Parts: sequence; structure tokens; C-alpha cells
Amino acid sequence: MRRTTKEAKKNKKVSKNLIIISIILLIISLLIKKTMAIRTILYLLSLVVLVIGIKYKRKKFKDAFFIFIVAFVAYIILDGIIVVTFKRIPIFSYNIITTGKTRVYNSIGVRVWQCDKDNYKDLVVDPFYNKGYICDVDEIDPIQSNSFLNSVIENYDEYKNTYVKITGKISKKNGQNSIEMQPYTTTDITVNGYVTFADNITLRILFKQSEPLLDQYDVYDEITVVGIIKNMEQSHNKYVVYMYDTKISSNINLNDYKITTVNSNKCTLSDAIYSNEKNILYKYCLEDIIVSFGEDNQYELATALSSNKITIRDLYYGAKEETNEEDGTIIYRLDNYSLLICDSNKSNKIVIGNAKMKFSDINCD
Repeated sequence: MRRTTKEAKKNKKVSKNLIIISIILLIISLLIKKTMAIRTILYLLSLVVLVIGIKYKRKKFKDAFFIFIVAFVAYIILDGIIVVTFKRIPIFSYNIITTGKTRVYNSIGVRVWQCDKDNYKDLVVDPFYNKGYICDVDEIDPIQSNSFLNSVIENYDEYKNTYVKITGKISKKNGQNSIEMQPYTTTDITVNGYVTFADNITLRILFKQSEPLLDQYDVYDEITVVGIIKNMEQSHNKYVVYMYDTKISSNINLNDYKITTVNSNKCTLSDAIYSNEKNILYKYCLEDIIVSFGEDNQYELATALSSNKITIRDLYYGAKEETNEEDGTIIYRLDNYSLLICDSNKSNKIVIGNAKMKFSDINCD
């Protein structure tokens, strides 16, 4: 009996010492900030020593196995709490993605962004993977969508589980939630809309949350996005590649636009080219009217107006004003075109014409 009591005391003391050692190893592993192998080893060693310490009290193997599972789950939860509370890199990272200077640690229930892999202070913690790509996208070289999609199988194998920046034209848009890109061929006309998409290869770009910036873009628009290539589906010689965690890295500045015109030899009033609840717009003595936002996004006037990229008021912003005192008609003159607005009490007609358009050219009745 004395031996049993003495042995029990000894086992209890050993168990206590092992648990203390386990706690020390745990604390040391948590104090290490950088992603070092020794950090993970100490953390796991702490877990093993803890289980051995508890098992030393003559627990059965079944009990020890249960204790190990519970302790393992507890250690994972503890790791997550430490990550969220103190903005630390997770020890249990099942996947680490490095793109340029950026490193992303994917753990159970939490993700950590290290936008500078040499900086362990300015970390961004993303619980439950709610955010898309959050780091600076300038360091990533863009890939043209045609280059990526025309060799889709090879590029998918190369870029799978990697964050990439892709520039291309939108072939399909689903509100603020997703867009698609497909290989396209252009025509000699550079205005948006004059491209032909191939329907056998698609890059489906998904956003983590609704993206208001997509309201600036329409089908055929040029856009640049950054996201992670995850998976690919193939069916009947058609391929769909999926991009997740997407961030838009381009911008259409709707306040910076240019309107160019091409005069026509036929100075007759056209059919209506655009209408809203207040006005009907016609053109006179003009062949083409192009609205440009930078070099990559050019629109016919009707398209720019119907997509709300510009308004009727934008057409005469900063113009010189002339008024016909007889009928209240106004002409706004700019360098390359004029805009005639009939008296709203008589007509809802608006006419965009060449720079020399006169009141007598247009009948407001």
C-alpha cells in the first residue's frame, strides 16, 4: 500500500512537472513572432508533453486519445484567439501563399495578410475570410486576359492557388457580385463594344462581398482585377476558371472625360439617339460622337448616357451660352460641337450638332 501511495505521489509529481514544461513550451512558441519551424515544433511539443503529463496519472489509452483530441482542438482555438487578439501569424497555417512581397496565411477560421513579408508588425487579420485581396496591387505585374485565357490549361497549372493581376474586357456582368472575361478579338473601331468574345473559355471573377465599384463598369469595358485562381471546370470542350477574393485595381474617373466629334456632310436631323424622362436627344451635322475616359474606355455618346457615365448637363459644362430671345431656345457652344436646348415649355428636344450650328437650323416645334 505504501509503495502504491509513494508511486502515486511520484506519478503526480512527474505529471505536474510535465504540465509545467508544456505550459513553458507553449508560452515560448507564442512569444516567437516570425514564421519559424521551431515555433510550430514547440507548439506541437507542448501539446504532446501536456497529453503525456495527463496520461502519466495512469489514464487508459482511450482516455489519453480523447484528451489528445480535446487538447488539439483547444490549441487550434487558442491559436486563433491569439491571432485575432494580438494580430499574430497563425501557427496552424494549412496553406501559405506568397506573391511578390505579399504573404497570406490561411488557418482554420482566420486568415492573416502580411503585405510585406519582412514586416511582422503591420499584419491584417481576416476572421472567417470575409475580405478580398487587401494589399497593394502595384507590385504585381498585370497579365492580359487574352494571354492568360488563350493558354488556359498551362496558365491554370502555373497560377493555381496564386494571386494574379489580370487586365481585360468584361464579357458578362452580374450586378455587384461577379464579372466574366473571355478571349476577344478587336476590330478597327476602338469604341467599346466593337469586340467579339469567344464563348469556349471563361474567367469567372467572384467578389467576396458586393462591390460598388462595379457600377462604373459595363460589358466591353476594360478592367484590372487581382484575385486568387482556385479551380477550373471543363465540360464539352468549354473551360471555366474561377478567381476568388477579388479586388478591382483599375479606376474609371467619371469626372475626367473628353468628347470628340466627327462632322458629317449630311446636315439633317437624325432619329433620336437617346431619351430620358425629360429630354429626347438628336444629332445634327455630326457623324460620330465619342466620349473617352482615358485611353482604354471610349463610348458612343448614346452608350455613355444610357450607362450614366455622363449626363446631358455634362455635355454643356463650361460652354458659352447663347439665347434666342424670340422662343427661349439656348445654344451652348464648345470648341468642337454645339448643344441646342429647346424651351422646355414648348419641346423636350435637344440637339447636338457641329460647332457652327445655328438657331435657324433646328425647328423646336
